Amino acid sequence: MTDLPAGWVECRLSDAAEINPSLDRCPFPQNGPVHFVPMQAVEAATGRMDVSTTRPYAEVRKGYTAFVPGDVLFAKITPCMENGKMAVVPDLAHSVGCGSTEFHVLRRREGVCPVYLYQFVASQAFRLEAEHNMTGAVGQKRVPTAFLTDHTLPLPPLPEQHRIVAKIEELFSELDAGQASLTRARAQLALYRQSLLKAAFQGHLTADWRAVNPDKVEPPETLLPRIRKERETRYKQALDDWQTALSEWRAGGEKGRKPGKPERPGEIELSDKHADIPRSWLYVLVEGLLAEPLSNGRSVKDRVGGFPVLRLSAFRNGRLDLTESKAGAWTAEEAAPWIVKEGDFFAARGNGSKHLVGIGALAAGVGTSVAYPDTMIRLAVDRKVVDPEYFATVWNSRVIRDQIESAARTTAGIYKINQPHICGFAFPLPPREEQEVILERIIPVLSQIEYQEAEITTAIARISALRQSILKKAFSGQLVPQDPSDEPASALLSRLRATASTPKTRRKIPA
Repeated sequence: MTDLPAGWVECRLSDAAEINPSLDRCPFPQNGPVHFVPMQAVEAATGRMDVSTTRPYAEVRKGYTAFVPGDVLFAKITPCMENGKMAVVPDLAHSVGCGSTEFHVLRRREGVCPVYLYQFVASQAFRLEAEHNMTGAVGQKRVPTAFLTDHTLPLPPLPEQHRIVAKIEELFSELDAGQASLTRARAQLALYRQSLLKAAFQGHLTADWRAVNPDKVEPPETLLPRIRKERETRYKQALDDWQTALSEWRAGGEKGRKPGKPERPGEIELSDKHADIPRSWLYVLVEGLLAEPLSNGRSVKDRVGGFPVLRLSAFRNGRLDLTESKAGAWTAEEAAPWIVKEGDFFAARGNGSKHLVGIGALAAGVGTSVAYPDTMIRLAVDRKVVDPEYFATVWNSRVIRDQIESAARTTAGIYKINQPHICGFAFPLPPREEQEVILERIIPVLSQIEYQEAEITTAIARISALRQSILKKAFSGQLVPQDPSDEPASALLSRLRATASTPKTRRKIPA
């Protein structure tokens, strides 16, 4: 670090703080309470920690990290370190605390402000450098003690440390207020979206349309038999086409892929779900809305130059991003049964978050050949019965979302849904014409909501960047003016190093 202001010095962190110091635990009563701080008690990126939990000292005296007020806790393990789980230990009613062994403890030396020390090690710039110096296996990587010991720290005079901290807290307080306002606005948009979708899928949004279009509102008594008859007619036609294709294949010497026999679509059945919907609507099981049986994708290994297969990251705001693919170890012919088609809908089979399992995406504007993997389930809806866009919008609303989260089961930390779950979900089905009216009314509003949410996300990202800019200025001496009357940090550093070279005595825990 160069170009520091006059009166500042550059030192090692271990000059300014003891790294993982010891405590003399003998005087502390065995049955006395101490504060207990597991990793989850320290919030990410806020500096807040919960010290309300206590345990008898005898339970935690071994196997845990001890700390006292004013210490800086620094999460050393991934991903806690990258997420910013650092904090200054506040005043403790019981004088001492014990916590996760995945914390490094930095105990500031006399003449160093603990909050200044915290802001430095919690900054994104420091965490990025710490990430690059982690050691250990993937998933268990840790920041080594040596990294903290040897890392440089820009050290201003003590009075300037306090001025810097006060300015940081002032500016961060303003940013916190702005971010809280944006977060509330995002929550309100989410509530508005759900309110809109609830009105749409309970029929309230199109009540006026039904009133002036009675000829297009077919009662269930005739709608359901008509749908069943049309589906049976289409299935018989598909069988005839298959017989013709099969005969031609045999006559041609059985070259190429053998035509596959069409499978009968699932019977459209009413759901026993009771809901407040218009009389002309049906609540049906999803299985009955499919033109083809559900199909899981295929697992395939990577191979340079192979046929492309989607990644799970292709799910993007209800749409399938066909560019999110990798090369698979199969040919185009081998991949043929799993090719994505226009209007196909896909659901994610599993996810580590219950709120993300089963999310759906519609394949629209398909202009390239790509297959889908075993992490996805394909739903080919009967377009004569349900508009694919309408199906996708209902699927990603609370109507289906609640059913997914209720059905999902967890194995080894992964929530999953399967084909029987999907087949049994209850789906609100208005007449085909009314589906189009619903889409005409909600799509523009949903697009505006998405735009506003994107603007909020961008604004929050700017706030985060501004925080880091403030910290960069703080640790380069540009945030507050220097005071020539302050004792230079070189004198402070001399005392710090003298203290560090003094034979160590364990700090006693008050009895």
